[in-house]
Amino acid sequence: MATATNQELQAAILQMTQLLQRLAIPQTINPEQVLESLSTNISEFCFDPENGTTFEKWFARYTDLFESNAHSLDDAAKVRLLLRKLDTSSHSRYVNYILPKLPKEVTFAETVKTLVKIFGRQTSVFHKRHQCLQLVKSEADDIITYGGKVNRACEEFEFKDLKIEQFKCLLFVCGLKATRYADIRARLLSRIEGETAEAPVTIQTLIDEFQRLVNLKSDTTMIEQPSSSKHLREKTQ
Repeated sequence: MATATNQELQAAILQMTQLLQRLAIPQTINPEQVLESLSTNISEFCFDPENGTTFEKWFARYTDLFESNAHSLDDAAKVRLLLRKLDTSSHSRYVNYILPKLPKEVTFAETVKTLVKIFGRQTSVFHKRHQCLQLVKSEADDIITYGGKVNRACEEFEFKDLKIEQFKCLLFVCGLKATRYADIRARLLSRIEGETAEAPVTIQTLIDEFQRLVNLKSDTTMIEQPSSSKHLREKTQ
């Protein structure tokens, strides 16, 4: 009786050991199965800048998925997964943009960077800052929605990178609302956009440029008008 019990105990120990050994053996992961599984959890990307649907915003929803859930995939598989979720128009636009390279020849990080560039908001920092200052709560927005818009607009304002002179320039140009300043505003904005570390733009720079453009416009108008002496001769003839 004792012998039978010992044999049963040994058999149970053996079965348990074999089970633990099987559990300890790494299971083979099929990349394609992982890719297919993750793909079902990602919505298709359709570029719609008018309604704020940019690649950057879309990708932000799935950043954790690519960093955590897709960690077992190699770089090439991540690229395939990402491009699979672009709609036909967006995919064609991307493929044409990177020619003569093929999608498989571009790293995942570079693919994301390029897609952000192609399907991002084509607006300047000045535009974002101006829009932030113009923000007003609409009757259709509840306070939470409005607060979210303010929060987003302030983040896009990039306060941490804003210098006092840049803010002065922003207010200076925003105040030139009259129609007669349209051409001047465009010139001043171009000057601001062309700012570099070697050639910074200050409010004094804009004041001087404004005055130069006004004088230039006045001189041009003077040239277009007939001279007073010629006009006088024509009247006496």
